[in-house]
Amino acid sequence: MSISTNSPASSFKKRENAEKIIEELSLAEDDPQPLLNDRLNLVLIVYFFYGMASIFPWYILLTANDFIINVKLNTPISAGSFYQVNFAFISNIIWNGTFLFMTIFNLINCDKRFNQIDRIPFSLIISAISLAFLIVLSILESKTWSNSLFICLCLIIFLTAALNGVFFSSAIYASAMLPSKYSCSILVGYSFAGLLYCLICIIYKCIEINNALVAIFFFVVSFGLILVTFIAHFSLPLSNFYRYHLDITKDNMLANEKNRTSLFHMPYFRTLKKFWPLYLCIWLLMFTTMSSFSSYQQNIKQISSSQDSFIIPNKWYTDITCNLTFYLTIFLGCLTSLAFRKPSTKWVLVLSLLKSILTICFFIFCNYEPTKRKNLPVLIDNDYTYWSVSFITHYLTGLFVSLLMSFSPKEIKQKYKHPAALLTAFSFIFGSVCGSEFSRVFETLVVLI
Repeated sequence: MSISTNSPASSFKKRENAEKIIEELSLAEDDPQPLLNDRLNLVLIVYFFYGMASIFPWYILLTANDFIINVKLNTPISAGSFYQVNFAFISNIIWNGTFLFMTIFNLINCDKRFNQIDRIPFSLIISAISLAFLIVLSILESKTWSNSLFICLCLIIFLTAALNGVFFSSAIYASAMLPSKYSCSILVGYSFAGLLYCLICIIYKCIEINNALVAIFFFVVSFGLILVTFIAHFSLPLSNFYRYHLDITKDNMLANEKNRTSLFHMPYFRTLKKFWPLYLCIWLLMFTTMSSFSSYQQNIKQISSSQDSFIIPNKWYTDITCNLTFYLTIFLGCLTSLAFRKPSTKWVLVLSLLKSILTICFFIFCNYEPTKRKNLPVLIDNDYTYWSVSFITHYLTGLFVSLLMSFSPKEIKQKYKHPAALLTAFSFIFGSVCGSEFSRVFETLVVLI
């Protein structure tokens, strides 16, 4: 009969030895070369799709606003009603609030082992089903039940935002076990979705197409993207590179596993204590960028004296100098972070703080609603200056945010990498939502001061 050797003393010694191994595996800003390579960049491409799938449904809903307001809700029952006139505002509040709430939920409801990664396919498939319902609602004749249609649309937006909030933070969580560029790849996909949305809007403005056909087409495209990402997720175990990092992370988490399932299962306070400047800078970058972009920058007018000489016609001024410039430069900034890991963390923190302050100061003195301003002068009276500085500031936002979100989980001990990643996802979304909502206050302050 065999005798068990798993005494408390030997178990403690094994745990202690495992923790020493984990200390040796701790990653710094520059990742060690993996023992295996990501062949054909398969894993990198899947993480790119993660980023696209996490936000693309929202952009498609924005594209369909005209169709929903002017066609689906423009009926004898709901025409002129509060929810028809303010549908864009209502849908924005539902999406932002739900996305942020579910990011927090995913942060605090962090069970042992790999529940966050298990939530990725679940979120994708339910999101695909909700988009399928949206396609059906777009096709159905709804003139006699437009009130119920509005409620159904709100529920679908709520469900899609909830699932995508869980999906985005879970994807950032999953990227923590891989080298830094995989966190950047998610943000590259996230920003590319915005660029694609912007190009769709410009094409839609150039070509007169039936609203219903356009909306249904884009719903189908979004549905297809979610399904492709869902299938791609299950291709990850085929990569030896992915399995190698997954096995290391499993061993590390098992070695540090504790018998608790409370809110403090993950060491958030220790992580915050060490990295609070990094999370603050991520929040500040997103807050200042979204507060100046979302609606404020879209109301910056062309300088009247340069309308004939400026390269962009007045008709396309906002579309190109604001929307296309924003999404393109954010994408290029995130893309740059894949190839270059500079500047270092300390310099990024300093430059992020400086850039955030200068961004607000710059846009305050641009030509925003010149007929409504009272006392604040318009100091930026050259369209080329405004366009150039806007290009630089948004490019730096994409670069700095991408670097900061990849630095955080890589500079901490192995057992703290995943809470660090979840906190970066929260800082990113919280900053975006706060900035988006604060933009209305920002507009009011500029006009009243």
